[in-house]
Amino acid sequence: MTRFNRTPRDNDNEKPNYRSVQTHFFKSLTWFMTGIVLAFSMAAVLISGTFSLQPLYDVGAVYEIRDNVYQAAVELENGHQETSGRVVLDKGEFFYNIGIQDYTNQLNYFCVWLKDISTETVHWEVVYENQRENKVSEVYSCELTEGLNLIPVEKNNFNVISIDITGENGTSFYVESMQLRENEPVFTWGKGILIFSVVFAIYCLISALIYKAAKRMKIRWNPYCWIDILQEIYILVAEQLRKIVSFIPQSGSVRNYCRTGLFLLIFLYTVYVDSSGTYYSKSKYNLVIYLLLLIFIAVLSVESKLEKRNWNNPLVWSWLVLWMMACISDFFVPKGYRYTGYVMILAGGFLIFVWNNMKKPSEFIADFVRAVHIFFWMMTVYCLICRPETSELRYSGFSNNPSVFALYLGTCWAVVLGELESRVRKREQLRKMIPFVIEGCAVASFSWKSQSACPLLCMAGITFIWLFKMVRRTRKKPIRKNLAAVIISAAILILPVYGGLTWGLMNIPGTFGTEITYEIETRIPRTQLGLVANAAGEGSRLVQKFSSSSLSQILSGRDYYWRTYLRDMNILGHEDMPRMWGHRRLPHNAVIGIAHRYGVFAAVPYVIMLIAAIVRTSGHGRKKARYAAVPFYVCLSSIAMSMADNLEQPFVWLPWIALYVMMGCAFRKKKKNRSSLRPAKARESS
Repeated sequence: MTRFNRTPRDNDNEKPNYRSVQTHFFKSLTWFMTGIVLAFSMAAVLISGTFSLQPLYDVGAVYEIRDNVYQAAVELENGHQETSGRVVLDKGEFFYNIGIQDYTNQLNYFCVWLKDISTETVHWEVVYENQRENKVSEVYSCELTEGLNLIPVEKNNFNVISIDITGENGTSFYVESMQLRENEPVFTWGKGILIFSVVFAIYCLISALIYKAAKRMKIRWNPYCWIDILQEIYILVAEQLRKIVSFIPQSGSVRNYCRTGLFLLIFLYTVYVDSSGTYYSKSKYNLVIYLLLLIFIAVLSVESKLEKRNWNNPLVWSWLVLWMMACISDFFVPKGYRYTGYVMILAGGFLIFVWNNMKKPSEFIADFVRAVHIFFWMMTVYCLICRPETSELRYSGFSNNPSVFALYLGTCWAVVLGELESRVRKREQLRKMIPFVIEGCAVASFSWKSQSACPLLCMAGITFIWLFKMVRRTRKKPIRKNLAAVIISAAILILPVYGGLTWGLMNIPGTFGTEITYEIETRIPRTQLGLVANAAGEGSRLVQKFSSSSLSQILSGRDYYWRTYLRDMNILGHEDMPRMWGHRRLPHNAVIGIAHRYGVFAAVPYVIMLIAAIVRTSGHGRKKARYAAVPFYVCLSSIAMSMADNLEQPFVWLPWIALYVMMGCAFRKKKKNRSSLRPAKARESS
């Protein structure tokens, strides 16, 4: 039977395949997310009733009272509070003393939500105290019922709320939430869902009408010419740099070492910026240094004449739109690191474009991996000599905060997994893989010492994915043996490595007197659950955290941050972070942080970019090239950690830099094999 194959057009490799499932998925997701954000914004405006765009949900000032006040186990003379937060008046009385860290005269209502009351009402007497000036307000006496209760607020400044609760013996209740507010609460779930649904339905209807009209009028819009122009700019810049920097070594190995050194300089500089506390105070100088280092790496990667690459894919489009929106936001609302969008498009994009033009792009990943390995062992030596561990505090390593230290370790762990996957699949001998197994054990040991839940959970998650991939893809018996040998070796070495690091951290700095401390170092007890609660007793912080009955304690107070940021959203972004409990607070979520910084609609391209990065780097990981899987693990690790930690800050720490560099491997669209597209007879004759 004769088989006929399609004869390829000359531009098969250039024209985007809009019919692909992946393209349709991301188009649909973009449309859906835009509608969700629009409906959320309109619902916020309508519910607040102020019709304000700055912020969208304008409900006045809100002071969140942390739930460790009303959901912690306390036993008093006349009553007790259980670990669930339930209060029982054993002898008819119970007391609260609530510290206020950032009072403003805008607050008018003390809002208390009660539930599960054993009687119809509970008597509360509230006194507002200013302990600094020894002033006490009048006693506000009221009967509280199930649900929301509004108590008047003293107009003068105060820093403590004293509450005396009385009732019949055995009376019990549960405080669900406490807030100080400027205005009465206006949000109800029923009203919010109704408005959201109506707005989203209208959005769907208008979108359908526009789509049908455009289709009938045969309106087509191909904006890819803008990416062509951007690539032409990159080519022009590369040619000029090639003329200026004529001393670039032509030897591949020399270039590799230089590129590794520059990556290492970037990693070390992030540690310096973090430990010195100059991230915000010298942001412009830091941005210039990062810009120069990125350009140097790009120049070292220029090998031959640059050519345009097919960048017509969801990852590139979402990346470009995100940073264009950042530029627009910075123009209207100046902020710290205000030129980040320009740096990412012009320098970051230029670096990725040059990388995509390399004859062996895998060498770029190899240099990055080598730099991470060197960085980790340099920091390990530094920690053993200069940064002692104490049994009472969570370990901060080379950072001034244990959570930041753990974020670095998350990226190191991802690189180790990618390294081991590459070597196992190539059937290398176990003795060559043992150093990386030891490195993985050291990373895991440091991570456990930091007691930071988010990076540890992310490391566990990507390890499970790594095991699943390895078992699924290594079906040949020799490879399976190598995998088993790596796992057994790690199980044997973890305890000696952990014990050796513990001994060294506790003894070497004190013996040699080489301890180094930072001026802004954050010392957190091992038993502290985070911002909102302290656990009593000994044991792992992680066990205490996840055995807690309070969602806020499990999240370490992140839900308070998220609610505060969501209340403050607007269209064009903000100059600074919102104020909570007397300080400017970061969001502990990358999507919320981006939406707050650059405007609520910036969340759409950002989420698309993150999903596309995972999907496309996963496809890149199927290649047989060495370290092909590293970008997937690095991107997955950074994205997972960014959902609960403050990772999304420009050029702040290693995971942020690793995410935006490694996703570049998936910018270039995979080339088709032209020989497979030729007719069968032509292939046979050749």
